[in-house]
Amino acid sequence: MGEKINILDVSARDGLQADAEVLAAHFCEFPDVRFSALVPNVKGYERAVASGVRYLEFVLSASDSFNRKNLNRTLPESLALLAEVSRAAERDGVTIRTGISTSFHCPFEGTISAKAFLAVVKAARDVAPWRVAMQRRFIASFPAGRATGGDQHLTGGSFQLDGEAAIPATPAPSLSEHTATWLGRLGYDEDQIAALRAKGTV
Repeated sequence: MGEKINILDVSARDGLQADAEVLAAHFCEFPDVRFSALVPNVKGYERAVASGVRYLEFVLSASDSFNRKNLNRTLPESLALLAEVSRAAERDGVTIRTGISTSFHCPFEGTISAKAFLAVVKAARDVAPWRVAMQRRFIASFPAGRATGGDQHLTGGSFQLDGEAAIPATPAPSLSEHTATWLGRLGYDEDQIAALRAKGTV
């Protein structure tokens, strides 16, 4: 079993919410596993910590449009929330990882430039000391002319469309496994990546 399992989503929109505390009560049965909870707001943070979860995941988007659609708040509002949750985490001795979704592509805004992505990374690091993780999106495209009205981008899922090539099954990447690769594609050289690691940025 991997070092870390993301299994608890403490979210007001998730049907798991009513059972979150019940599920967390069984974490002690797996002493070699580090569990983490996704916390979209202060209430989620409080519930996760009260349940004994000490590692939390806070997500925002490199795209303000996706941030509004996914989290129902603007990117500046998410950054303010990150600062608030971070103050509580430092008080409570809790560790947070900041995840940035749509790091490279947004279904509403298209390609995310390196400049835009790095601006969000800097903003997140300016308000909180936590490690930052890039979150890519797997994109599928319907040919133009179907009922969709043209090319549509969406997150790849566990299904396969008729006539489409199968996506090879691969193990889930470990924490930060591909960070250096993606930073290299963004133009960072090995020394710059090493400096970011030394600072704890990645």
